Amino acid sequence: MTSISNVDDELAIKVGKLYVDTNKKFKDQLVREFDALHLAMIQSKVTGLQAQAANYQNKANELEKEATAAKKQANEKLEQLKRKYDSI
Repeated sequence: MTSISNVDDELAIKVGKLYVDTNKKFKDQLVREFDALHLAMIQSKVTGLQAQAANYQNKANELEKEATAAKKQANEKLEQLKRKYDSI
C-alpha cells in the first residue's frame, strides 16, 4: 500500500525533475542561440575585413604598377641623358 505522503513526495520529485530538465534545456538552447549570434557577428566582421583587405590589395597593385611605370620612365630619361652627354 502506498501512503499519501509517498505519492506527494514522488510527485514533488517528478515536478522538480521536470523543472530542472526544462530549465537546463532552455539554458542550453539560449547558449546555442547566443553562440550562433556571436558566430554570425564574427562572420560579418570577417567578410568586412576580407573586403577591406581586397581593397588594400588592389591599391597596392595599382601603386606597384605606378612605381614600375615611374622606374621605366626614369630609366628611359637616364638613357637619354647618357646618350646626350656621351655624344659631347
